Amino acid sequence: AGAAAQARGLVVDREIGDLYIATEKQKGILRTEAEPNEKDNTFGLVENDDDPKIRGKLHGITIYYGGDDTNQGYLIVSSEGDSSFFVYERSGDNDFVGRFAITRDDDIDDASRTVGVSVVNVNLGPEFPCGLFVAQDAFDEAQQVQLESDTLQNIKSNFKLVAWEEVASAFYKDLDINTKKWGPRRFAL
Repeated sequence: AGAAAQARGLVVDREIGDLYIATEKQKGILRTEAEPNEKDNTFGLVENDDDPKIRGKLHGITIYYGGDDTNQGYLIVSSEGDSSFFVYERSGDNDFVGRFAITRDDDIDDASRTVGVSVVNVNLGPEFPCGLFVAQDAFDEAQQVQLESDTLQNIKSNFKLVAWEEVASAFYKDLDINTKKWGPRRFAL
């Protein structure tokens, strides 16, 4: 039979009302209605983890709210296994858009074995005028090692901050940039 799916990341689309779950072991990315009182609590499959593009565990999951319509923007999921990030359309059947990685740049190392991500589309000043993508980096350089269960482990980690326009322009067709559509202070619960 195999192991049961394990939830590794959750995000709720506050405009559409969907709950997304990044899982490992036999599932992938699941979607269902976030409203607990709905009669239909079935899960749809956005991406199956036996798809060849998924190489390892899915973990962090976040939403970039963009465009002028309610359902424009992106669902972004971290793949711990190959240290990349999958981008899906926020609307419809969550079509796959592409993938990207945070690579070494001058004195900053790459992001590796990421388990947590977040994105915001608001102007955060001169360094991040179009928003910010944040990824946890499990193995920062220079390493700080510690013995755990007879194995040396790098216990030094950090966060990588990437301007959203750098992520958006990394694709064949640029991703949307919209700093006026949504923001943490613009949404009423």
